[in-house]
Amino acid sequence: MNATPTLEGVRHKWHGDLQLQGLLVLSDAARSSRPALYISENLADIRDAYQNHPREATYLCNFILYHAGQRGLLGDSRG
Repeated sequence: MNATPTLEGVRHKWHGDLQLQGLLVLSDAARSSRPALYISENLADIRDAYQNHPREATYLCNFILYHAGQRGLLGDSRG
């Protein structure tokens, strides 16, 4: 018997998929010699790739920026 997807289940998968993308950007940025530049270039790519999906682009960019700030990837700490 197949279960009918619920709105909550779809929303959870949607968030999970976007968060996985965001975590990949963050891990690559952490390995980069210039993480803030790497992140800014990826945010521009996200803006272009999700041009017709502003909700997803906003969620993903906010996720990346929040966690990058928490991890110290946006400042000049690697200077």
